[in-house]
Amino acid sequence: MTLCVAADKSSEKRNALQHQLEHLQNETNRKVKETEERERAHLSRILLEERKWFCGLVKALTMVLDVEVSRIADIERLQSILKDLALLSTQPSELPDGSREFVESWSIPSSSSSSLHHRPLQDSRDSLTSQSSLPPPPPPA
Repeated sequence: MTLCVAADKSSEKRNALQHQLEHLQNETNRKVKETEERERAHLSRILLEERKWFCGLVKALTMVLDVEVSRIADIERLQSILKDLALLSTQPSELPDGSREFVESWSIPSSSSSSLHHRPLQDSRDSLTSQSSLPPPPPPA
C-alpha cells in the first residue's frame, strides 16, 4: 500500500506540475500575444509617422516641380518667340506680307471726306518733321 500511496502522490505531483506547466504555457502565450499586439500598434504608429513625413516631402517636392515645370513652359514659349522673330527678321530688305498689304491698301484721304479726316496743313508739317527727326533704320545685314 505504501507503494500505491507513493505512486498516487507521485501522480498527484506530476498532475500538479503538468497543470502548473500548462498554466505557465498559457500565461506565456497570452503575454506573447499582448506583446505582439503592442509591437503591431507601435509599428503602425511608426509607419504612419513615416508616411506623414513622406507625404509632406511629396507635397513640398510637387510645389517645387510645379514651379520648375512652369519655368520650362516659359522657356519653351520664349524659344517659340525667338524662332518666330528669327523667321520674321530673315529678310530685312523686304516688307512682311501684312505690311505690304497695308501699304497697298493705303490711300490719302480726299479733301471732300468728313471733317474727321481733315487735318490742318500745320499738323501735316509737324508730323513730317517729327518723322524726319527719327533716327535712320539700321543698315541691312
